[in-house]
Amino acid sequence: MEDGRTELEITGIIDYNFRKHGAESSSANPFVGAGVYPQLGYLTPSNKVIRHGELVRIDIGCAYAGYYSDFSRSVSVGEPDAETKHIYEIVKAGLEEASAAVRPGIMNYDLFSVCDEAMREASDGQYGMDWWFLGHGLGLGIHEDPMIGKEGSVEAFPLEAGMYFCLEPCITVPGRGMVGLEDDMIVTSDGVEILTRTEFCLTMTEPGAIS
Repeated sequence: MEDGRTELEITGIIDYNFRKHGAESSSANPFVGAGVYPQLGYLTPSNKVIRHGELVRIDIGCAYAGYYSDFSRSVSVGEPDAETKHIYEIVKAGLEEASAAVRPGIMNYDLFSVCDEAMREASDGQYGMDWWFLGHGLGLGIHEDPMIGKEGSVEAFPLEAGMYFCLEPCITVPGRGMVGLEDDMIVTSDGVEILTRTEFCLTMTEPGAIS
């Protein structure tokens, strides 16, 4: 990820590659957020120029045969500082622990608790899930049941085999931007299958990684 490009340029690259590889469309307008931005729901990318030292959150998905995907990764433009690296590992720990806990019968709000506890443990209590939302169902729409969130904030029900959804914990790094990681998964008869194959990579240093 090079500085000097705009958020809109990156969304154009994403859209092109989705269609090049057989997708019918993007699930929604690809979200590329560079640096610190107001968190007012789903924002659209802008002509904001991506600067060295910023975090860029890329939250995207595509449609194939009428079904939708939705995943996100965050990358640093330039070498991240120690705090950013630490927060990245905290968010990743929350996602991995919650994903590993998925199985038939677990309550949707219990996944929120697992993620929150993992993030607090990884940060010695400094960070956790500080809002109600952790994930949402996918299918013929981009936001469906099951909603995954804090107990009392979402309709409570147990997960069942065949349910398809995403988990997306995040933390804002002061002055840098947001670390948000999101995977798609499906509940199997005895656990979970992670469907997202995109690697976790905070620093994109290879030339042409996004071009």
